Amino acid sequence: MRRKKNLLFALLLIGTITACRNNSEATQVVVSELTPDTSIVDNIPDVNSDSQGNSYLNSTDDKISTNNSTAIESSNGKSETDPDSSNQQSSDAPISSEDSTVVSSDSSSERTPVDEDSSSSESSQTPISSSEDEQPTSSSVSGVVASYYSKINFSQTKATLKTALCNLIYSHTNVGYDGLWNAYKTTDVLADGKTIWDMYSACKFEVGGSKQGASYKKEGDAYNREHTIPQSIFNKNAIPRADLFHVYPTDGYVNNVRSNYPHAEVVDETNTYVSTNNTKIGRSATSGVSGKVCEPADEYKGDFARTYFYFVTCYEKNLSGYKDFATFTQNSYPSLSSWAITLYKKWSKEDPVSEKEINRNEAVYKIQKNRNPFIDFPGLEDKIW
Repeated sequence: MRRKKNLLFALLLIGTITACRNNSEATQVVVSELTPDTSIVDNIPDVNSDSQGNSYLNSTDDKISTNNSTAIESSNGKSETDPDSSNQQSSDAPISSEDSTVVSSDSSSERTPVDEDSSSSESSQTPISSSEDEQPTSSSVSGVVASYYSKINFSQTKATLKTALCNLIYSHTNVGYDGLWNAYKTTDVLADGKTIWDMYSACKFEVGGSKQGASYKKEGDAYNREHTIPQSIFNKNAIPRADLFHVYPTDGYVNNVRSNYPHAEVVDETNTYVSTNNTKIGRSATSGVSGKVCEPADEYKGDFARTYFYFVTCYEKNLSGYKDFATFTQNSYPSLSSWAITLYKKWSKEDPVSEKEINRNEAVYKIQKNRNPFIDFPGLEDKIW
């Protein structure tokens, strides 16, 4: 009897030990499964955000924007922030003879492909980063734009960047004053391909029609060539006189009423003239300039602002020889009066780059072989002024 009890006790003891051992192994398995894999944590890249609130990885190549934009490389296969280009500038020097025609080579490179999922809307615009240490990047940079500006170091600022751009854009094909008429057939027509895009009135003019350069007594009688910067200021010098980037086809009568008045905002009750598209002539409401001024229609204020940014950049080396003009400072930098800088930057933000300007920039580039960088890179003015 005692042997049977001892045998039973031994069997119970063995069973208990076996169960405990199994529970211990099970516990070890559970604990192992809950232990974090530190290699995963170690491989997570740091994430920062830029001054515009876009999140990106701490990598020189893999910038990820929260607005689904896709960073791409320039046409030469290098990143826009390629350090090898940090000290490069254009070797083009301003041409000294009015009769000289300098043609820069046209780039035939194709638009750099972007991710197929983000192909719904493309343009040649490239927003400028607010950081002074970054090259401009965009998901829609064309190969032509990247190639044209390949020698510009956009990490530069103020006078240095402005002069570098001057050296690039000053050299261009001069079509001649009479050549403007033919150029307008591709640079300044509406979608129908035959109506002038007039920024001074709501009148309709057939490009090359009987009203081209005709006499006028009222709006709608004729269209002519409007020098946004009055040509008397630069003594009718042949080069700026025929520069498409500031000479637009406009209603002749409004052009005449505008006279040589600088741009500014008008005190409404002092209006002496308001055109059919709401271009105004009147007393200045802008601090820093007095007397009669011209206020463009709201939809074109940014266009004219970027026109002035272009002009004082392109012709910065000539400004000291120009006649006195309230908008200019007659030097290479800042070139614009402080009140004009404030006003034009305000207009540029309120009326951002439009499809009209983008298309015109491309059309003028085909003719003159130079570009307006303030259209290609919205916000560029903030890095210069």
